[in-house]
Amino acid sequence: MIMNHVFDVSLDVPSKKAGTLREALLVFRKKAYPAEIREYPADPAAPGRRYARATTGLPFYVKWKEPFEVLDAARAPLGRGVVLQAVSEEPKKLLKTKRVARLDLLAGGPKEMILGLAEARGFEGLRENEILDFSGLEPEAMEAAARLLEEEGRLRILGFSPLFLLAQESFDFLCGRILEFVGLFHDRHPEARGVAVEKIVKRFELPEIVGQLALKHLVKSGAVQVLDGIVALSGFKIPLSKDEEGILAEMEKMCYEGRFSAVSLDDVRARFAISPSRLQTLLGMLTEKRRIVQGKEGFYIHSDWLDELVRRLRERGRKDLSVADFKEMTGLSRKFAIPLLELLDEMGVTKRSGPGRVIL
Repeated sequence: MIMNHVFDVSLDVPSKKAGTLREALLVFRKKAYPAEIREYPADPAAPGRRYARATTGLPFYVKWKEPFEVLDAARAPLGRGVVLQAVSEEPKKLLKTKRVARLDLLAGGPKEMILGLAEARGFEGLRENEILDFSGLEPEAMEAAARLLEEEGRLRILGFSPLFLLAQESFDFLCGRILEFVGLFHDRHPEARGVAVEKIVKRFELPEIVGQLALKHLVKSGAVQVLDGIVALSGFKIPLSKDEEGILAEMEKMCYEGRFSAVSLDDVRARFAISPSRLQTLLGMLTEKRRIVQGKEGFYIHSDWLDELVRRLRERGRKDLSVADFKEMTGLSRKFAIPLLELLDEMGVTKRSGPGRVIL
């Protein structure tokens, strides 16, 4: 229960007595509280629904679905009511249609109530303690209602014990806003590969799990691509000059001709007279096209060469692999052999075993 003196209610008061509602007494648990009741404008599509904002002089504890009696100033009965929301929002902050739709949900059962709360929380998501504070529902009842909503496609369960929920309506809206934001970024920064994931999360003030889920969904749907923490609309291409197109081809050739050696970032910088930021952009483009693979310690390997190396390792006939064997096979110095082995570990090709590796 929440201690408050402004809350939203549903009313069951005969229409002929509606004019006496402005100043009334609300009776909770046999105690009367002077209150001002302001009815929200009725929805023409549902004239039978009557919702209001009740304001009492002093705060007291109320809970969702708690019933009360409505008396006039002379303590004559006017009707009854039910608490729907223990913390009322300012009327101007919520469109009439949105308010009525939300109160309609809160007037329903636990399932509808949870959906209403989740939609109100938007991108931030709804947590178990918020449902408990609002309604007093037991965890088992919360989870059962949430599972039903997820089955209906109206809610996403992001976590259990404690529950963490996101309304599907909010999720769809968020995905649309992210696409709009990334598209606007491309328009303003056509020279950039895309916008950083961290910038998107910060822009929309998202919990980490919500941001990850939205981006994963957008990638799966083919709307965006994410590489090295950079988000771009699918199909987006950085405009290049003819000179830069030539540099891009030379950079790929430089990696490919190395075949059994790695190309460091210093090597690339020494070859091309372009700014460090533009160099990173061009390297990022090759990485996105999966023409080159970036390893640790700032070196680049052509993807064809890496594929050939993986094939040779798996056809080697032996599972154990020492660093010396790997250096002999690749022609790499220890400076590049070690980070390349670590890259193969990350790819699931090899696994560290003592001082060497095991080929998986």
